[in-house]
Amino acid sequence: MFRLILFTIGGLFAVLLVFGGHETPLHQSTSQPVQQADMGVALEPAAQAPVVVDGVSLTAIAAPVADSTPAPQHPRFAGPRLQPSPEHRTAPAPAAVSAPTAAISTIPANALYVTGKAVNLRAGPTTEADIVANLPRGTPVEPLGPTSGAWIQLRTMDGNRGFMSASFLSPNRPN
Repeated sequence: MFRLILFTIGGLFAVLLVFGGHETPLHQSTSQPVQQADMGVALEPAAQAPVVVDGVSLTAIAAPVADSTPAPQHPRFAGPRLQPSPEHRTAPAPAAVSAPTAAISTIPANALYVTGKAVNLRAGPTTEADIVANLPRGTPVEPLGPTSGAWIQLRTMDGNRGFMSASFLSPNRPN
């Protein structure tokens, strides 16, 4: 294992000796700043004299100097602007739901009760409609229309209006 490591280090050193010549612009010892063509960065010349190690002349590499090159512009892509996904979109105030009306002071005779643990009162008769309120189990609500459909229009004791699935409502108060 030790021989493999020594052989690898020796091979890297040999490659650097053969191909690591000092003909590159970074290793020139001039008094003029060097412009590196592929990066567009101005470099200061090395401040130290070359050091000779085992017959190889080594020169310190210059550090980049800050320039006033503008930041790259990002391309503008064809097509419509991207829109946020529905779960991150801010929902506008639903038009179908009016502001809360006057609160109900007493439980009406035709009251229905929420039977689910926590059920959403929605702006429209669909699960895609915005949520108006979340009602806990046993909350009394007043039906505002027919109670025979899949969705029933309701008013809460707070005065919020909306729709709830009939499967979560019962005329009997849950235990």
